[in-house]
Amino acid sequence: MCRRTMIVLALTVLSSSALPGPAVAGIGPPIVAEPIATGLEAVTAFTIGPGGRFYYVERTTGEVRLFDPDDGSDSLIIDLPSPAQFAITLHPQYPAVPFIYVFGKRTSSTGVKDHLFRISTDGDVGVSFTSLLSVAPGTEQQGPKLHFGADGRL
Repeated sequence: MCRRTMIVLALTVLSSSALPGPAVAGIGPPIVAEPIATGLEAVTAFTIGPGGRFYYVERTTGEVRLFDPDDGSDSLIIDLPSPAQFAITLHPQYPAVPFIYVFGKRTSSTGVKDHLFRISTDGDVGVSFTSLLSVAPGTEQQGPKLHFGADGRL
């Protein structure tokens, strides 16, 4: 997309073949970061899904997007109602259980609140979202990280 001018998303592949030289004793070969995607807009969080695809959120637009490194496609999943999304994760059985979870801030007539959104998807398209949690905002600007535990709970 033309409007995507910022090089923000620091998705990397670890590679030991890019730097010449022997491994340091006991440490192993050097690790090199190689960009996978550039030119994306204000990305604040991402997670890697099935097939190595990257699901990410944009802080300034409220968009939840999908980048496929195999073909370079970058598509909109859903546009949440307000910007400032800070964390994203997929349900552990995604896409069989078609939920994406996003933490962010939402402005409404009652003010700004922190929200945990659950996005329902059909394939790679978001069809609806629900706010599972709405609380007064904290002072931390980056927000939490979202992960599922070994017990399957968020």
